[in-house]
Amino acid sequence: MEAANSTFKSSIDYVALGNRLRAYRVGASLLAEDVAERLGISRAVVYRLEKGEIVKIETLERLAHLLDTTLASLLGVEVEYYSTALGLFERMRQLEESSDRILAHFDQRHRCRRARQKGCAIDVQAVLGEPHRYIE
Repeated sequence: MEAANSTFKSSIDYVALGNRLRAYRVGASLLAEDVAERLGISRAVVYRLEKGEIVKIETLERLAHLLDTTLASLLGVEVEYYSTALGLFERMRQLEESSDRILAHFDQRHRCRRARQKGCAIDVQAVLGEPHRYIE
């Protein structure tokens, strides 16, 4: 049994998950201290979460609720939607650090529909040498 555990490689990119947490926190105009206080954890734990040191799925669920997003979005298995430009720009900054290039597609119809919902809409393709990631 121990041999099976030593060869297991998680399909979850914990560093990317931490980056998304930070982008959503910044987009919500929350300091790490604010998140820590609302969740009843220390500020150091918030910073560890943003580095990808995830220990409890329950904490992720509580963070998703606090940051007004879904657990699936934090895990990167559905479209990332940032309701503020600040959150979107933080995520773009993170992607730019590890990307060779970024391709953006702005669709007028889609943007107008989202504008009625008071959010930011953008499709971004970050070329990282792996399957494409899209942010909306």
